Amino acid sequence: MLTVNGEKREHLDRQAVVKLTNKSNTNVLWQTTQEGSVAIFTDLRPGIYDIETSAVGYFSQHQDLTVQGINTTHQVEVTLKKDPSAVDLSVQGAKQMPSKLRKDLVRGAAALRSGNVLDAKKHLDDAYKSAPNNSEVNFLLGYWYFEKSNSEQGEVYVQDLDRAESYLANASTLDAHNGQALTLLGRARLQRGDFPSARTTLEQAVAADSGNWMAHFLLGHAYLKLNESELARQQAVLAVEKGRGAGNAAQLVLGEALANLGRSQEAIQALQGFVRSDPTNPSAPQAQQMIADIEHAIAQPTSADSHPPAPGPVPPPATDPVLNAAEPQLSVKSWEPASIDDHRPAVADGVACPYSTVIEQSGLRVKEFVDNLAQFEAIEDLVHQEMDELGNPRKKTYLKFDYVAAVSETDPGRFVVDEFRTGRSGTEDFPDQIATRGLPTLALIFHPDMRDNFEMTCEGLGSWEGKATWLVHFRQREDRPHRVQDYIVENRVYPVSMKGRAWIAADTFQIVRLESELVKPIREIQLLSEHQIVEYASVPFPSKKVELWLPKNADLYFNFRKHRYFRRHSFDHFMLFSVEMEEKRKEPKQKAEQDGPGSKLFHKSKPRKTRA
Repeated sequence: MLTVNGEKREHLDRQAVVKLTNKSNTNVLWQTTQEGSVAIFTDLRPGIYDIETSAVGYFSQHQDLTVQGINTTHQVEVTLKKDPSAVDLSVQGAKQMPSKLRKDLVRGAAALRSGNVLDAKKHLDDAYKSAPNNSEVNFLLGYWYFEKSNSEQGEVYVQDLDRAESYLANASTLDAHNGQALTLLGRARLQRGDFPSARTTLEQAVAADSGNWMAHFLLGHAYLKLNESELARQQAVLAVEKGRGAGNAAQLVLGEALANLGRSQEAIQALQGFVRSDPTNPSAPQAQQMIADIEHAIAQPTSADSHPPAPGPVPPPATDPVLNAAEPQLSVKSWEPASIDDHRPAVADGVACPYSTVIEQSGLRVKEFVDNLAQFEAIEDLVHQEMDELGNPRKKTYLKFDYVAAVSETDPGRFVVDEFRTGRSGTEDFPDQIATRGLPTLALIFHPDMRDNFEMTCEGLGSWEGKATWLVHFRQREDRPHRVQDYIVENRVYPVSMKGRAWIAADTFQIVRLESELVKPIREIQLLSEHQIVEYASVPFPSKKVELWLPKNADLYFNFRKHRYFRRHSFDHFMLFSVEMEEKRKEPKQKAEQDGPGSKLFHKSKPRKTRA
């Protein structure tokens, strides 16, 4: 008998799912807790079992159970730790989202996306009747009224905007991490002209979801309205970077902020970039007029004795060129990023890319990484989530490892990655029995002995975190070896064809960011999509007189066997070991996990084995 408790040793207030895995034969048994937060398993064969317990709003918990005899009775208690980033479902009076509520939400969102407003309202009203205190329900109703307000005039417009703001405020109160609700609420307050409230709300939106380019874009606009041009410029730069092409509208904010700061030529360049990227945008004429005004001001500078004309009245919401430049987009907590080729990041106009130099120099930096790296240690944090169709985490697992990695090149173009994780780090010990290995080596795509396996195109001069970067698009050549990534399923290897984009620092040619995804799904193993984002940071090792660029964060999104997963690996507290020290190092007690000599494998993903 297994009892599930909360952090205060009280019975859990919601249903938990318990998964029992026999470690010797990988047979799996499932139970859900019933009254008294108890799950009962009977007729267990002798052996060692892994108990995985999960519940909505809590981190999953693993522990071992040794069964010595068939007639033995075991009393097991599991304590789950609350996930602080999850919605507190207890305030909603529900143990978990009922199936009818989930169906109403999915159907309402689908109707919104297809423009069927009447069906959308019907399903969302039904969902609201079932769960008036659900953040996602309030967000979608707020979105519905916001869209309706923008199709109305006069008093009806005001009434609909009021209702939208009310629902969105509820959604944000019920879930302080609902970045979409906060962003749309900030936009509604911008349209109303309440710029101080919009600023506060959008600052919360950026804190809740720093990767949301729209939140940065709108916050920059709010700063402009409050005459804080430098803050507006900073937010506009972030919006352009994080939008990866979709955020080009933020160049309108950037241009106005730069003009206010007296940086006229840069302002013109930003505004021209906006017009060039989207010449049919309804705000393009206003951008062209702003360019003409700035050029006129440059040609006829204001004398010291003259006074600039008093600013005119704030334009009504419908004519705000910045808000008109980017419509709000419904994305019901999208669980994976847009495809690499859907949006091309903004690049500087008229700047030729020195392709040969970029490829050669970045390759040298990667080669230096391999040559200097005998072994490094780090602290690794892993967060694993299985997502539902709305992008909500069904369960969330957190693990921490002492991580050791070494990379070596046995033959030209053949690399071996040795990895050690202290504690529980076998495939069966990873969440959902999916192990990810070899993440530090994704940059080896640019190694001189590897890069000829890819088609590479320099797209131009962009930026990342305010620094100039060359953008290089890569794609696996089908006539060359696939040596970067494999999936291993039931001892069979499935090579991966990858495509992606690299951000390469314009001054040092270090790779600072990499994104990759599948060229096509691998349907034999039901792998429909995979998207990786790896960010690198400079790590100095003064005692070794060397500086290496090592992975800081690695995010993985993959749709596998009808399940959606998000996984983040974070690395910190790096230590570097030289070749001499490696000879003296004692091997970890746990057996090393390695690819073996001559292996092409850099990234292994082993799914759970299905029951016979």
